[in-house]
Amino acid sequence: MTDSAEYLQPDNDPALEHFAFVSRLGVMFVVAVICITVIIAWQSKTLGSILPAGWSYMHPNTALGFFLAVVCLHASRHHYDGLTNTMSAVGIVFIAVSSMAYHLIDQHLIFNTFLQNNPNPPAPHSPSLQTSVFLVALGSGLIAMEWRAQSRWLTNVLLLILLSLCTIFLAGFIFEANHLIDQGSHIRVSVPTMTCMLLITYCLIAHPLNKGFYTLLVRRDMAGHIARSILPLTYVIPLVCIISGATLASKGIFDIPLAAALTLSIVSISMFITVYLLIFRIRSLESQLHEQAIIDELTQVYNLKGFRLMAGRMMDQAERHGLPLCMIYFDLNHLKKVNDEHGHDTGSAMIRRFADLLSDSFRKTDLVGRVGGDEFVVLCMAKVPSSSLSRLEMLMTTLNSADIVPYRISYSYGCAYSTVNSRMSLDDMMQKADMFMYQQKHADRNQQAELSSVWPLPSQEG
Repeated sequence: MTDSAEYLQPDNDPALEHFAFVSRLGVMFVVAVICITVIIAWQSKTLGSILPAGWSYMHPNTALGFFLAVVCLHASRHHYDGLTNTMSAVGIVFIAVSSMAYHLIDQHLIFNTFLQNNPNPPAPHSPSLQTSVFLVALGSGLIAMEWRAQSRWLTNVLLLILLSLCTIFLAGFIFEANHLIDQGSHIRVSVPTMTCMLLITYCLIAHPLNKGFYTLLVRRDMAGHIARSILPLTYVIPLVCIISGATLASKGIFDIPLAAALTLSIVSISMFITVYLLIFRIRSLESQLHEQAIIDELTQVYNLKGFRLMAGRMMDQAERHGLPLCMIYFDLNHLKKVNDEHGHDTGSAMIRRFADLLSDSFRKTDLVGRVGGDEFVVLCMAKVPSSSLSRLEMLMTTLNSADIVPYRISYSYGCAYSTVNSRMSLDDMMQKADMFMYQQKHADRNQQAELSSVWPLPSQEG
């Protein structure tokens, strides 16, 4: 067996994983109860007499096959001996093949009746051919899951076959298409068998060893979100529409041509709406992913990539309208000292608080970005944002005087300008503002005075 780290991905949703785990346990318990009850009922007339009519259509070998599937799935989840799991799956295939031999070559095998202690069995000596085909696919799928590293594609193909068989047999029940579910009056896919088919197929799909389908259920990426939103609709909507149309026709409310036309129309419209919702969902997720890619996780301001992207748009707008631009490069002072004395959590809190001060001080139309560990930039569509800088200093002074945090915020900054008559590129503005900021920081250190600027600012706003 391969370690669980192989299939438990770090971007899985824990809540969805927990739901899948709990639902699997519940489903496997229900299947086990059905199988054990049927097997015992075939040995005991007393129990068989009190069960609902039709239970005996589930052959004891069918019940044994599904019970082995439950054992195999439970063992695989807890990483028991891989040979035991494989042998359980092989046992399911053997049960199915022995039954198919009875139907296809009329070869009666003793294994088909070894659980029938009743001398007058209530049904023939073998599961139906449809059930045998399902059990072959089930056992093969369990074997493929056990050796998933070599046969992941085969696992997905077999699961699709199981899901298709479930859909065909379920449709046979709903529309009373007996040729799909029986071979006569006593050999057929029974209600308990159909229930176990559906539940076991769900367990396989929701099992962590099945990376293809399971990841669609629990991943937090775009594919997972889309699958959980759309796949149930594409499966359920046509089924509900067709069942409704057939019911209306059978009740005589609509004749068959009208019911068929209405069903086709409703299915087509429903699929169109589903695809439209899919497109809308994809765009929404793309927008979220784009925002996550350009926003700094710690401070919730633009990261360097996001700042460059948005700054390029602002510079194009300033060029079109003939407006000046001001780039301000900030460096948060004494961050290393705070990290050393109070820990990195406090240092991170200091960075977040300074980012909040910048966002609160500058206008909503100004761009604020974090371009380094303790470095921030602001791009303003103004010659000099004097009022914003004054507001920043006032907020900083108020925070420091409140003495509510174990550090004092101070900063150095430098400005660079791009005017109508002297346009600068974004890189040139950042480089020049960075140079002025370091000159101020050097001057501050020499003078031992924080926040003294060697670059006096004009008093007017641009």
